Amino acid sequence: MITTSPIVSATWLFENRDNPELIILDGSLKNPIKRNLIMSHKIIPEALPFEWDKFSDLKNNLPHMMPNEVKFTQSAQELGINSNSLLVVYDRVGIYSSTRVWLQLC
Repeated sequence: MITTSPIVSATWLFENRDNPELIILDGSLKNPIKRNLIMSHKIIPEALPFEWDKFSDLKNNLPHMMPNEVKFTQSAQELGINSNSLLVVYDRVGIYSSTRVWLQLC
């Protein structure tokens, strides 16, 4: 089932978990103080980590600035994202960093 809403429920995610086009991304930022705890705990086991450095312009002095189109496309393809992908993004704090991931992928 495809939805036109940018927000889905846990029920929707459960019902669509076997869709081969579904990619779940954990957009959580690393917590430098609790790094091991944060990185070892996934809320959704099937989720892929959104690797911020791969989707950032590392030459920019500001953190997590958008990379050029080539780097962005390559990073997305490495995660298996294509034009048919159905993406669900979450983070461990609610809407702290997942909204930024969603914005980048729109």
